[in-house]
Amino acid sequence: FDGWLMMDDEAEQRVDDVIAGVASLSLVQQEQEQQREQEKDTAKVAEEPQAKRPEEEEEEEELKKEAGAGLSSLDVAGLARSLAKGGFRNVIVMCGAGLSVSAGIPDFRTPGSGLYDNLQTYNLERPEDIFTLDFFKGNPKPFCTLAKELFPGQFEPTLGHVFIRMLHDKGMLLRCFTQNIDGLEFLAGVPEEKVVQAHGGFQTSHCLKCEAAHSTEWVKERIMADEVPRCSRCSGLVKPDIVFFGEGLPLRYHKLVRRDFPKCDLLIVMGTSLQVQPFASLIDHVKDDVPRVLINREKVGVKTEVRASLDFFQRAMLEAMGVYQDGGFEFDLASNKRDVFLQGDCDDVVLDIAERCHWDLESVRNGVLKANAESGKSFTRRSPSDSASSTEKAHL
Repeated sequence: FDGWLMMDDEAEQRVDDVIAGVASLSLVQQEQEQQREQEKDTAKVAEEPQAKRPEEEEEEEELKKEAGAGLSSLDVAGLARSLAKGGFRNVIVMCGAGLSVSAGIPDFRTPGSGLYDNLQTYNLERPEDIFTLDFFKGNPKPFCTLAKELFPGQFEPTLGHVFIRMLHDKGMLLRCFTQNIDGLEFLAGVPEEKVVQAHGGFQTSHCLKCEAAHSTEWVKERIMADEVPRCSRCSGLVKPDIVFFGEGLPLRYHKLVRRDFPKCDLLIVMGTSLQVQPFASLIDHVKDDVPRVLINREKVGVKTEVRASLDFFQRAMLEAMGVYQDGGFEFDLASNKRDVFLQGDCDDVVLDIAERCHWDLESVRNGVLKANAESGKSFTRRSPSDSASSTEKAHL
């Protein structure tokens, strides 16, 4: 108030001008809001449904039955029957490290051959440290050693990856949400727009200090030469855009989760322990009548396990958002009307499904490998037994 009294005439005029400008802006905003409301009313009238002819209603009902018929039985036969007749149009696949084991890349938790068992030569306090940002900043060498073995171009897509590609070719695949960073979905021929790498990948890299982008080729050249990539601009550490523990998931992941899961008419989960959040709780984002199929060596993500994997704050946040209650698969519950567990290695199970559908999965895979070779993409073939004895091959 004292400052107001001490203002000269020129200052008071400037204040008056500002007040007048604010008032004028408010009137303009009111007029724009009224115009938007009128446009909404006009659009609402235009979108009023027109009366349908009886034959149109019958055709629509048939399409609904064909597209959302669910499963005739909660087993591999029921799934294959629905897939063979094209009963789904918005299939979402969720996959983890188990999908790539047959390519020679170990998963995280398999005793004796999993990533965590194979990291002991690095003398880490915790195996997870090698994928922790603070540890990487202080000692990037262990991760760079692993990255040398993980870089795309050294492994071939599996039958499981080609199965996802076939779902796309047949017009059924809405999206593949993968925890894997190996990029084998792309090598199998799944279009980039159909794949969401929840934990990032090697396709892009950035400096942790100045955030300058660096090409995949530039990073690969240095990692293959056993060098730690350093920014050409500021000498900061350059890291592939792989999501480490403590980092946020890509924006595209969150955007497409919100867009895709309400549309999903079949959820297939392959080769994942469903222990890492928020990925694990995605199985509960589909509608209550949508069939859910787990292809895995063991049952995971059952009703109590999914909830137990959340900490207090994650559980409270998801419940407040209304997207998660007491979720999880209901395989062995009397209330189960949609969940199917197909036990086994991913390749074996999808091959069984494909044969029941009369899809020649192995021929398609051979064609994929031939096309990759002709296009100049070379691979160093590795067997799972070779990778099991290695302490340097890993999969995030």
